[in-house]
Amino acid sequence: MSKKPASTTFEQFLDRGDLTQGCARVKCGQCQHEYLLAFSCKGRYFCPSYHQKRVRQFGEWVPEQGLPPIPHRPYVVTLPKILRIYFRTDGRLLGKLSQCAYECLKGFFQAPLRRNSAVPGVMVASQTVGDLVNFHPPLHAIVSAGLFAPNGWVYV
Repeated sequence: MSKKPASTTFEQFLDRGDLTQGCARVKCGQCQHEYLLAFSCKGRYFCPSYHQKRVRQFGEWVPEQGLPPIPHRPYVVTLPKILRIYFRTDGRLLGKLSQCAYECLKGFFQAPLRRNSAVPGVMVASQTVGDLVNFHPPLHAIVSAGLFAPNGWVYV
């Protein structure tokens, strides 16, 4: 069966679990038992089960692929309310804000060691919705507790 596209994330969420909106036949190789499994709505951040699956996948990926085995610290970069309207109307600014946050964190870590060629390891994620489903664009960063030099040395 093919999945009919819904016009909004909310409609996709309501269609979740509806076999008429698309499904897959699952069959056990040992006992030959079969059942139909409805497609997920894939409404990231709206559908609780899909969001939880994505969070767990990312949580497993980060230590395996993304971060070296050294200490890391969380940082949060926020914006004053008066500037948030600009980021709401132009999503490309969030990428520039992430770059700006990285440059600030890099300078913060390089200053005490006076090593301009060494850089911190940084992963930045933007979040655009607050607890009250209002537009609130903080950046969440995981930053290494040291600097990586071009020659492979780590300064902690």
